[in-house]
Amino acid sequence: MSFRARDGLVPATAFVDRRTWRVRRLVVEYERGPYTVDYGDWRPVAGRHYAFATRTAYRDIAEHRVVRATPLAPGDSVRFTVPPLPADHEFDASVAAEVPTRRGVPFGPDSPGHYYVQPEIDGEQAGWFHFDSGSDGMQIDVALADRLGMPVIGRTRSMGADGRVREGTLRRGKTFRLGRLTFRDPVYLALDLSENNAPPGAAIPCSRAPWWSSRATASTSPCSILAATPCRPARSGSP
Repeated sequence: MSFRARDGLVPATAFVDRRTWRVRRLVVEYERGPYTVDYGDWRPVAGRHYAFATRTAYRDIAEHRVVRATPLAPGDSVRFTVPPLPADHEFDASVAAEVPTRRGVPFGPDSPGHYYVQPEIDGEQAGWFHFDSGSDGMQIDVALADRLGMPVIGRTRSMGADGRVREGTLRRGKTFRLGRLTFRDPVYLALDLSENNAPPGAAIPCSRAPWWSSRATASTSPCSILAATPCRPARSGSP
């Protein structure tokens, strides 16, 4: 069974067991290779069936996860209370909850463009950032990082979805604010992003920001999920 989420870019295929009608395998075809999940040990829980064992494989990483269910003892529900924000994060409920967004140029008839947001970087409006729900870190255009005076704290290589290896530097910012959430001392991967896509008509560069910045809670690592990429006008009219 093949499907794709509404406005999604990546198709997926689910393999269903004909005897039980439960999903046996899920394959998501990314440019760098397929992401595969095998489901097993299905058990009934509260009227539904859940896979208590999964095996995932993507590129050179494989994982095996096993779920154990234990009834809650009296008083255990306190473990599920909302944890406090980390010390380097701030949440301001007085700010409007909705974050303005723009769509980038479509990649094709069935492939809509990326979403873009405008965070505040080190107290400045730094342009459009690609709001990436699948990125594992924050990226910033190297020219923007230099303009903001972000110090280099390391050097690294990274591989994009196109398979190209790029040299980059790790930069330390002062603050990152998007919507109600602000966090201090964020770490960015600084790359030349001059060839990136941008919203139509954008006149400033584009970086990458993580999806959790619009939520009330966030990871303790500032470069773990939100990915934003400032876009340059040279590519604002095409994907």
